[in-house]
Formats: sequence, structure tokens, C-alpha cells
Amino acid sequence: MKSDFMPLKIDIFKEAKTNQEMHFSVAVSSLPRVLEALPDPSSELGVSLFFGVDGDGQAYVDLNLKGTVQLMCQRCLAEMPFELSTCHRLIPVSESQVDSDLIGDGEPILIDASGLVDVVEMLEDELLLTLPMCPMHPLELCDLSFPESLPVVETEKTKKSFAGLADLLNKNSI
Repeated sequence: MKSDFMPLKIDIFKEAKTNQEMHFSVAVSSLPRVLEALPDPSSELGVSLFFGVDGDGQAYVDLNLKGTVQLMCQRCLAEMPFELSTCHRLIPVSESQVDSDLIGDGEPILIDASGLVDVVEMLEDELLLTLPMCPMHPLELCDLSFPESLPVVETEKTKKSFAGLADLLNKNSI
């Protein structure tokens, strides 16, 4: 099943039985939880979903995200492009199975009571997990200028902070 639109919910078990594929684009601005992390939500991401069943009979979806988003450099506070290309295997689980060892190599994705996965929530989770915690330009591309070396500041020899205590101890021992 090829698709040009983003479904709101998907049944991973149903799609996995027939090894379906979905390909669509999503506007970053349509992902509410991501908006706070990005200074410019005008970009679009390419999404590919590949459904299948592994050798143990476990349904899965391979989620691929590709695109470029704008992040805020934490060093110079200017916008910077971040190339996104990620692939994660997600295993559908119910709330009671989240801590189960049955998940295997994939990452768990929570299904609702009717066995469906919210696609927007899934995309938001994966995008937020992929973004760097502290994005920064490479030092040579950063707008901030750094001096070659820091000046050495000459200071007067200061009195040691416990010198007065030593004087008191000496007076008391006499």
C-alpha cells in the first residue's frame, strides 16, 4: 500500500501481515510537541513505514524519517540546519507488555485499547528523540568569535583566607 497522505492511526498488526509500505510527507508544523524545539517549523519530512513480521512472529514497523530541520545553535544562538536521517524498528505493545522481554531488538510503541497507533504521536516521539540535546555549529562555522588566547590577569598577592585564623590560634596557644 503506497500512500501520499499521513494516516491518523494505523493497525501495525494488520499492516504487518501483508508487509505493507507507506510513504508520505509531513509538515513539521503539524507536530505540536515538536514546535517548541524548533525555531522554524516550516520544513517537511519524508516518512517511510515498512511493516512486517520477524522470525519470532512479532509484528513491527520500520520508521524512516528524512529531511532537514532548523535548530538553534546553543553557542551563537543563530539558526542552523540539521540533516535528519533515521531508521527505528518499533514493536507494538500494550501497556501491560511495555517492560516485557518479548520486544526483542526493537523499541516498544504503545498501542491503544483498539490496537491502533497514533501516527502523529509516533512521529513526534521519534523526531524528539533524534534531535540533539544541545545543537551547535562546528566551531569554525559558528558566528561567535573567539580570541586566540585569553589575557592573563595579574593580581596582587591576596591574603590567604585562613591566615587570620592561624593568628588567633597562635594567640590562644600562648
